[in-house]
Amino acid sequence: MAPLAATEVADALARGGLVAVHTAQGWLALARASERGRLLGLAGVSAQRIALTGGDTALLGEFLPPHGLRARILLNRLLPGAVAISVAAEAPPVRLPDHPLWPTLRSLRTPLLAVPLPTSDAPATRWPELSIVAGDGVPQAGESEVVVHAGKALKVITSAGPSTEAIFDAARLHLLCVCSGNTCRSPMLSVLLRHHLLSRGMPEVRVESAGAMAAEGNPASDHARTAMTARGLSLDSHRSRPIDELELGLYDRFLCMTTAHAAFLRQYGIPDERLCVVNADAGGVPDPYGGDQERYDRCAETLERAVVAIVDGL
Repeated sequence: MAPLAATEVADALARGGLVAVHTAQGWLALARASERGRLLGLAGVSAQRIALTGGDTALLGEFLPPHGLRARILLNRLLPGAVAISVAAEAPPVRLPDHPLWPTLRSLRTPLLAVPLPTSDAPATRWPELSIVAGDGVPQAGESEVVVHAGKALKVITSAGPSTEAIFDAARLHLLCVCSGNTCRSPMLSVLLRHHLLSRGMPEVRVESAGAMAAEGNPASDHARTAMTARGLSLDSHRSRPIDELELGLYDRFLCMTTAHAAFLRQYGIPDERLCVVNADAGGVPDPYGGDQERYDRCAETLERAVVAIVDGL
């Protein structure tokens, strides 16, 4: 689409008009969110297929209700592209076609709605309500639905886009639990998290642990192993790893036991949005190292409570 045509479309939308744009997946009718009634008044369109759209993923994120880490990562990994992503049950899915018009739409700074038009031909004559028709029609691809994690209302609808395998790859998260020596707090958190994630049907979230001052190859402390055994979990195979031997760019979120561990990771260039201090409201997770079994059990209880909030945030 020529720059002038893109500007004309954006201007028509700004004035409250309805426009049709041809994308690789077929015709889409667009309108400002305030014009939802008129958009759904177009003959043959389905309210079940209406989606939120805008100039880019950053702008779309501002229009969505609160959503978790996995939803934000899916938006960034799969958009723009031939998918619609549902991130919250109370909101429409999100579409962001890989089309030269869409960056121009960012200038509107307002949520837009998009709905597929049931036609493979130029829609100007069928829908005279349209202010502008941009593009030439070709047969529209069918859509199939891939449920990434129904329990979190996260759903991807693909139309001649990524394969199911690629979509599930995009939905995978990689978490790193970080403490000091990687023999007490972070291994306990990692095994508790894995157990909780499996019970919630989220096996695609990978959890590892490491230490800011860890030596290589030490087992988990005896008290930590006892605390986990009491919960039906095992740390027998755990061996400590130092942070500086890992490829930190592979991890989507770092679960730090204290603000000091978060500060340590900032020295490696990890941005704040990827850092999370566990039990932050209480100042983090106290180090049980050198304490008795009761101290380790209290630490495990703190971590258990934190796990629920961590998983809910995903």
